[in-house]
Amino acid sequence: MKYIKLLLISCVVFFVMFTLIGLLFPSSITTVRAVVVNQPRQKVSAQLKISDHWLAWYPYFLNAAGSSISNAAGDTTIFAYDKKELLLYNKKSDSAAVAFTLEAYNGNKTTNTIMALPITGDSTQTQVMWNETEHLKWYPWERFRGLVLEKTKGIYLDSALNRFKTYIEAIK
Repeated sequence: MKYIKLLLISCVVFFVMFTLIGLLFPSSITTVRAVVVNQPRQKVSAQLKISDHWLAWYPYFLNAAGSSISNAAGDTTIFAYDKKELLLYNKKSDSAAVAFTLEAYNGNKTTNTIMALPITGDSTQTQVMWNETEHLKWYPWERFRGLVLEKTKGIYLDSALNRFKTYIEAIK
């Protein structure tokens, strides 16, 4: 009984200690990536609007047979394949940017903004910048996951932007 009590107290102390250490880490991770596209800004902005065009370049659909994009109630768009869904909502778009909240099937939410910025003095090139912020929960394992999250998110955004560049530059 004495050892069980010691074990329980130790577990509680370690959990509290890891939670307090985890609270020292940031509560959100922001990743920003950019790419220069050889197309005018108007054409880039039109392709960035959330629509069926995303099936051709968004990495979520890479090698995903039977993937689809559909509109649900309100302003929610559903990306689906293999019984997994990404929900896009809080969509806002104008001539320069598309902003949305993305909720993965595991419940993680990210705030995204994709901007098409003109390059000064060159009307045939556009810089596409993607800013993604993931809000982490207070759980210690979430905060520790945030340590490696920025690097993996950066790889994902680089992949998405390079696929978008390849896709849009092939359009004449």
